[in-house]
Amino acid sequence: MVSIKIFFDRSKKFVMLLKKNIQESGSRMVGLFYMDEGARNFFTVKAPVTKLSDIKGLKIRVQSSALMLDTIAALGANPTPIDYAELYTSLQTGVVDGAENPPASYYSNKFYEVAPYYVLDGHTFSPSVVLCSEITWNKLSKEDQQILLEAGKLTEEYNRNAIEAADQKAYADLKAAGVTITELEDPEAWQEAMAPVYKKHGARFLDLIEQVKNIK
Repeated sequence: MVSIKIFFDRSKKFVMLLKKNIQESGSRMVGLFYMDEGARNFFTVKAPVTKLSDIKGLKIRVQSSALMLDTIAALGANPTPIDYAELYTSLQTGVVDGAENPPASYYSNKFYEVAPYYVLDGHTFSPSVVLCSEITWNKLSKEDQQILLEAGKLTEEYNRNAIEAADQKAYADLKAAGVTITELEDPEAWQEAMAPVYKKHGARFLDLIEQVKNIK
């Protein structure tokens, strides 16, 4: 569900809300901690993206998942599944007009050489959660449970700091390489465009989506 574009942030409140949802979901699992690779952003070949209209009609490389195909289509672009190993050449030859990656991956793969426009839209965010079954959890002593929870907090904080540091270094390196980095002028329009995707892929989680959207 959290892969859907809802303009969330990676705040502690966001993580706490997701953990609470796991515990109340009836899944009989305990959420210990989350890790992630940061937000993914679009990058393009010919021109910067600052408004929703800028991405309409562009061929955007995505992985072959129903969620991402529907996401790109909802934004008015043309989803184009291509093997990741072929992406650099596909950008270079015009097979696609853009793609999406976290900043560190965009930089390390040198996609900026052929697609020098990067927009901080944060359209997806895919945390990985470490879970423990209630059966196993309840076999642990209170002391051991507390040790695991504290270790989880430290891991989340380390991951958050490491990703933010990697992002900031990537932005500095990208700017030095001449990349144009932009921000959205109309984030509300992007969010509104995603409404059909919320309903299709997040129908069971609409209440949670609203809670996440309202995090301050």
